[in-house]
Amino acid sequence: MLKSAKHIHFVGIGGIGMSALALLLKQQGKQVSGSDQLDSELLNSLRKADIQVYIGHAASHAHDADLVVYSSAVKPENPERAYAESHHIPEIRRAELLGQIAEAYDYTVAIAGTHGKTTTTGMCGQILIAAGLDPSILVGGILPDLKSNLRLGKQNHIVVEADEYDRSFLALKPTQIIVTTLEADHLDIYKDLQDVRDTFLQFISKLDDSGLLVLQGDDPELLQLANRSPHPVISYGLTNMPDYQAIDIEVNNFTSKFTVVKQGKKLGNIILNMPGDHNVMNALGACTLADQMGIDFKYIKAGLESFHGVERRFQLKGSRNGVQFIDDYAHHPSELEATLLAARSGWSGSRIIAIFQPHLYSRTRDFAQEFATALEMADIAILTDIYPARELPIPGVTSEMILEFGSGKIQLLSGIAEVYKFLSPQLERNDLVITMGAGDIWKLHGLFLEGEA
Repeated sequence: MLKSAKHIHFVGIGGIGMSALALLLKQQGKQVSGSDQLDSELLNSLRKADIQVYIGHAASHAHDADLVVYSSAVKPENPERAYAESHHIPEIRRAELLGQIAEAYDYTVAIAGTHGKTTTTGMCGQILIAAGLDPSILVGGILPDLKSNLRLGKQNHIVVEADEYDRSFLALKPTQIIVTTLEADHLDIYKDLQDVRDTFLQFISKLDDSGLLVLQGDDPELLQLANRSPHPVISYGLTNMPDYQAIDIEVNNFTSKFTVVKQGKKLGNIILNMPGDHNVMNALGACTLADQMGIDFKYIKAGLESFHGVERRFQLKGSRNGVQFIDDYAHHPSELEATLLAARSGWSGSRIIAIFQPHLYSRTRDFAQEFATALEMADIAILTDIYPARELPIPGVTSEMILEFGSGKIQLLSGIAEVYKFLSPQLERNDLVITMGAGDIWKLHGLFLEGEA
């Protein structure tokens, strides 16, 4: 299907995963087009790559396509999908397309996990580049080192972020796997935590018989998964006597220094351009996989120390009047906690100001108490309205649900302009202002950096 297709049309091309696949196929010589509801900078990058982009959906957009790609969020009644159905144009889910693309490579390195997979994927790719392996990389975020979410290499390795949302990672047949974390999430898709567990087990069961399975050993859920795994497991972590351990961790502002120990033997030191124990853990996972692949530690060190993070992952947006403004994609309670702990450890003398925009009604409903607990780690905590993304409102579910579990410390404000008005007079030199959420809360930084903050 993919090999014979000359013109491939993407419905929902503005998604981070869809756009990467569109770019890859364009670079492979295919004619590519796509549509999305709203314009964005990501769509501008596709236009620059000579991809035809339509804003809005219409049957005519798919009229000469040989293959139509859609994400799980796109329903069959979408006019472009309906046109494909009525004109017998083959359709394929994004996840299945990624699986077919990956099959063309001898080695598929897949990074899965509830949290940390985007950063770990980028780190793995950077290590392979440092080692001269020239990998292809598909990741669910923009890597500043690539200025893209895609790298098309010339050799036989592909590094992919294996997304558990809508069970899409089950379309992959990996030769190497890292699983970073396992928690309840996407409960609009999964019945419960047990359903998540069972699906991750399905995923690792797809590993090649001679493949490599690397699991984070500090995660109790992953320890259980290791016991159920049909494959031998290599573990990494900060505690629990894993196969690979990070010790002597020092965090100072945007850097984290640590020593890698393999089964009691020191491999060397790494200085990471990212703060927080969670990023040390991400780097250690990438280091573990690379070492098991036979990559010399000097290349592992070079790759990790040349890695400059992922956009919207503790990203410095700028400074003004001695105040630093950080943006982070954190949208799950564990991610909020990790981000705020990183801020505490790296900026011990600063006030930490957290501004959180909940993402999805279902996630707000399922984790309201946990969100409140995490937010109260900040010195000043501000909560905004829910960013609905793909969901319709759920009756009775609002950001006020989070407030109900707080101690009174969290302030609820309705929008970006109101947050700016409320917070601007309170800012002091050495403050650290962190926006968190998967929606559009990042736009707040433009007001602070260009306005009267």
